[in-house]
Amino acid sequence: MSKQCLSTPVSVCGGTAGCNNGTTSFNSPSDIPTCSQDGPAKSFVDASGVSRYYCQFRPTGGTAKKPLILWFHGGSGSADNLYSATQLRSKAETQKIHLVSVQSRNLQVDLARLKDGHHFDSWWWDFKAPTKNLDMSAIDDLIQLLAAAGDVDTSRIYLVGWSEGGMLSQLYGFARFDTASVYGHKVAAVGIYSASSPFHRKYENEADCSPDLQFKSKLPIYTISRSCDLIACNQQHQDSLWSQNSFADVINIQKWKDILSTTIENNQVVHTLLDKNGTTVSACTTSCTLNQATINHLTWPLASEDQMLTFLLSHSSN
Repeated sequence: MSKQCLSTPVSVCGGTAGCNNGTTSFNSPSDIPTCSQDGPAKSFVDASGVSRYYCQFRPTGGTAKKPLILWFHGGSGSADNLYSATQLRSKAETQKIHLVSVQSRNLQVDLARLKDGHHFDSWWWDFKAPTKNLDMSAIDDLIQLLAAAGDVDTSRIYLVGWSEGGMLSQLYGFARFDTASVYGHKVAAVGIYSASSPFHRKYENEADCSPDLQFKSKLPIYTISRSCDLIACNQQHQDSLWSQNSFADVINIQKWKDILSTTIENNQVVHTLLDKNGTTVSACTTSCTLNQATINHLTWPLASEDQMLTFLLSHSSN
């Protein structure tokens, strides 16, 4: 890629100044999730010296190594959303899958329509190994930490992300599908909900940041979106949502699908479009209000989890 939209990675909150999104102050680099039935949260220290937190379900029984899914919450969310919004935890137990929910850092986001708080840095990308993107390097380290226990099938490593977490999942997937991390690990496939391109964003002056994507990838991606969503279904919805002061800062799903197919030349993308009730539909709705788009965006697609898991588990990096 010939153009980097931000000159440096996004800054972490902390110290005496901290960060503030208008309603909440963030005086530490990261919050600590409770992790529900898998608590307390586990941690490691990243390359910048910041403690990273995650929730881990580790399956037992049998001697065979088991697949690993890393799950990434949406912007302003929490690793605890895995337990409160999805059914993946119970399915991981039934299907013998390592399931890890990753807590984001508290970042100072000086971008239009987005506020300081719980975020993954999907704005500044670096596909190198080692990478200077601290979230991507932390994923490298976390996968190595988990694999070192000896019970992870490292040919079946998957990422699943919601909204901003889905954009980071794609970034990391593109970076580690053909090229292994410094530890030798690759990603086999990615599943995303209500997430678009991590490369095409709107910034402070509301101008588009549209880099020249100079890479190709056959990364298998299972993507789910809504016929009315904050991550707009098509250009008509995007124009309408922006006129209603939506904070969505990414291109619409229709445009991202076209870029994946034509520019990136990826024919391994499966897209499922759902209405507000979770029923599969074939086209964007004709009317999409900001209120309905927000509700849909914040509703995890429970009915489509099994199809996503089936897709992911059918792929291997070997």
